[in-house]
Amino acid sequence: MFNARMVNHLSQSVSACQTVYPGNEAMLIPSVAQPGAAVPLNVVPNSYWLGTSSQFYVNLAGSDAGQCIWGNSDKPIGNWGPFIFGGGQGKDGNTYISIQYNPLYTAAGFKTTDTYNAKIQCTSGNCNFPTGGQCKCEQGVCSVNNGCTVTLPQGATADFILY
Repeated sequence: MFNARMVNHLSQSVSACQTVYPGNEAMLIPSVAQPGAAVPLNVVPNSYWLGTSSQFYVNLAGSDAGQCIWGNSDKPIGNWGPFIFGGGQGKDGNTYISIQYNPLYTAAGFKTTDTYNAKIQCTSGNCNFPTGGQCKCEQGVCSVNNGCTVTLPQGATADFILY
Protein backbone atom coordinates (compact mmCIF):
# COMPACT_ATOMS: atom_id res chain seq x y z
CA MET A 1 0.00 0.00 0.00
CA PHE A 2 1.45 3.33 -0.97
CA ASN A 3 -0.88 5.80 0.72
CA ALA A 4 1.96 7.71 2.41
CA ARG A 5 4.98 9.48 0.97
CA MET A 6 8.03 11.24 2.34
CA VAL A 7 8.39 14.73 0.83
CA ASN A 8 11.75 16.44 1.21
CA HIS A 9 11.79 20.26 1.38
CA LEU A 10 15.40 20.25 2.62
CA SER A 11 18.50 21.10 0.60
CA GLN A 12 20.02 17.61 1.06
CA SER A 13 18.80 14.05 0.51
CA VAL A 14 17.24 12.06 3.37
CA SER A 15 16.95 8.29 3.65
CA ALA A 16 14.16 6.42 5.42
CA CYS A 17 15.12 2.86 6.30
CA GLN A 18 12.30 0.32 6.54
CA THR A 19 12.76 -2.63 8.87
CA VAL A 20 12.71 -6.13 7.43
CA TYR A 21 9.74 -8.20 8.66
CA PRO A 22 9.82 -11.17 8.68
CA GLY A 23 13.53 -11.49 9.04
CA ASN A 24 16.21 -9.94 11.18
CA GLU A 25 14.40 -6.61 11.78
CA ALA A 26 17.35 -4.73 10.29
CA MET A 27 16.50 -1.43 8.63
CA LEU A 28 17.73 -2.48 5.21
CA ILE A 29 15.02 -1.27 2.81
CA PRO A 30 15.94 2.29 1.77
CA SER A 31 13.70 5.03 0.44
CA VAL A 32 15.73 8.12 -0.43
CA ALA A 33 14.07 11.50 -1.01
CA GLN A 34 16.22 13.94 -2.94
CA PRO A 35 15.84 17.68 -2.27
CA GLY A 36 12.47 18.89 -3.54
CA ALA A 37 11.28 15.33 -4.28
CA ALA A 38 8.87 12.77 -2.84
CA VAL A 39 9.18 9.00 -2.44
CA PRO A 40 6.44 6.51 -1.52
CA LEU A 41 6.75 4.66 1.76
CA ASN A 42 5.59 1.06 1.84
CA VAL A 43 2.84 0.96 4.48
CA VAL A 44 1.90 -2.70 4.66
CA PRO A 45 -1.74 -3.89 4.70
CA ASN A 46 -3.20 -5.74 7.70
CA SER A 47 -2.88 -9.02 5.77
CA TYR A 48 0.93 -8.74 5.86
CA TRP A 49 2.98 -11.11 8.01
CA LEU A 50 1.27 -11.52 11.42
CA GLY A 51 -0.44 -8.13 11.03
CA THR A 52 2.91 -6.36 11.36
CA SER A 53 3.16 -2.65 10.59
CA SER A 54 5.92 -0.78 8.76
CA GLN A 55 8.63 1.01 10.70
CA PHE A 56 11.07 3.49 9.19
CA TYR A 57 14.18 4.89 10.84
CA VAL A 58 14.74 8.28 9.21
CA ASN A 59 18.31 9.53 8.95
CA LEU A 60 19.83 12.99 9.10
CA ALA A 61 19.84 15.34 6.12
CA GLY A 62 22.64 14.40 3.74
CA SER A 63 21.98 10.67 4.10
CA ASP A 64 21.53 8.11 1.35
CA ALA A 65 20.81 4.38 1.04
CA GLY A 66 24.26 3.63 2.52
CA GLN A 67 23.05 4.77 5.96
CA CYS A 68 20.34 2.08 6.11
CA ILE A 69 22.41 -0.11 8.40
CA TRP A 70 22.69 -0.87 12.11
CA GLY A 71 23.99 2.27 13.77
CA ASN A 72 25.28 2.82 17.28
CA SER A 73 25.35 5.50 19.96
CA ASP A 74 28.38 7.15 18.33
CA LYS A 75 26.89 7.30 14.84
CA PRO A 76 23.24 8.39 14.50
CA ILE A 77 22.28 6.36 11.42
CA GLY A 78 19.84 3.54 10.78
CA ASN A 79 18.21 2.48 14.04
CA TRP A 80 19.88 5.50 15.73
CA GLY A 81 18.53 8.06 13.20
CA PRO A 82 16.67 11.07 14.63
CA PHE A 83 13.12 10.09 13.62
CA ILE A 84 10.90 7.02 13.54
CA PHE A 85 7.97 6.97 11.12
CA GLY A 86 5.40 4.21 11.44
CA GLY A 87 2.52 2.98 9.35
CA GLY A 88 0.11 0.12 9.21
CA GLN A 89 -3.41 -0.85 8.39
CA GLY A 90 -5.76 -1.83 11.18
CA LYS A 91 -8.37 -4.56 10.92
CA ASP A 92 -10.91 -1.70 10.70
CA GLY A 93 -9.47 -0.83 7.24
CA ASN A 94 -8.01 2.46 8.42
CA THR A 95 -4.32 3.19 7.95
CA TYR A 96 -2.44 4.63 10.92
CA ILE A 97 0.75 6.62 10.40
CA SER A 98 2.94 8.09 13.11
CA ILE A 99 5.95 10.26 13.74
CA GLN A 100 8.22 10.57 16.76
CA TYR A 101 11.77 11.42 17.73
CA ASN A 102 13.82 8.26 18.11
CA PRO A 103 14.43 7.48 21.81
CA LEU A 104 17.84 5.92 20.95
CA TYR A 105 18.91 9.18 19.27
CA THR A 106 18.09 11.27 22.33
CA ALA A 107 19.37 8.69 24.86
CA ALA A 108 22.76 8.84 23.13
CA GLY A 109 22.89 12.58 23.84
CA PHE A 110 22.00 13.84 20.37
CA LYS A 111 19.70 16.86 20.45
CA THR A 112 16.40 16.87 18.58
CA THR A 113 16.83 20.62 18.12
CA ASP A 114 19.89 19.91 15.94
CA THR A 115 17.90 18.14 13.23
CA TYR A 116 15.23 19.16 10.71
CA ASN A 117 11.46 19.28 11.35
CA ALA A 118 8.89 16.74 10.21
CA LYS A 119 5.10 16.72 10.04
CA ILE A 120 2.23 14.70 8.63
CA GLN A 121 0.06 16.49 6.11
CA CYS A 122 -3.16 15.09 4.65
CA THR A 123 -3.14 15.12 0.84
CA SER A 124 -6.55 13.57 0.10
CA GLY A 125 -9.56 12.32 1.99
CA ASN A 126 -10.48 13.14 5.57
CA CYS A 127 -7.47 12.37 7.73
CA ASN A 128 -8.10 12.32 11.47
CA PHE A 129 -5.46 14.21 13.42
CA PRO A 130 -4.90 14.10 17.18
CA THR A 131 -6.30 16.82 19.44
CA GLY A 132 -4.94 20.14 18.22
CA GLY A 133 -5.35 19.19 14.56
CA GLN A 134 -1.70 18.62 13.79
CA CYS A 135 0.98 15.96 14.02
CA LYS A 136 4.52 17.30 13.86
CA CYS A 137 7.93 17.26 15.49
CA GLU A 138 9.37 20.73 15.19
CA GLN A 139 12.29 22.51 16.85
CA GLY A 140 12.89 19.53 19.13
CA VAL A 141 9.32 19.06 20.38
CA CYS A 142 6.45 16.96 19.03
CA SER A 143 2.90 18.31 18.95
CA VAL A 144 1.86 15.33 21.09
CA ASN A 145 4.20 14.10 23.81
CA ASN A 146 6.34 11.17 22.56
CA GLY A 147 5.05 11.54 18.99
CA CYS A 148 1.66 11.35 17.32
CA THR A 149 -0.53 9.24 15.07
CA VAL A 150 -2.86 10.23 12.23
CA THR A 151 -5.71 8.00 11.05
CA LEU A 152 -6.23 7.67 7.29
CA PRO A 153 -9.69 6.29 6.50
CA GLN A 154 -10.00 4.24 3.32
CA GLY A 155 -9.04 6.36 0.31
CA ALA A 156 -7.14 8.98 2.31
CA THR A 157 -3.46 9.72 1.66
CA ALA A 158 -0.86 11.72 3.56
CA ASP A 159 2.71 12.93 3.34
CA PHE A 160 5.53 13.00 5.86
CA ILE A 161 6.91 16.48 5.17
CA LEU A 162 10.58 17.18 5.99
CA TYR A 163 11.39 20.88 6.37
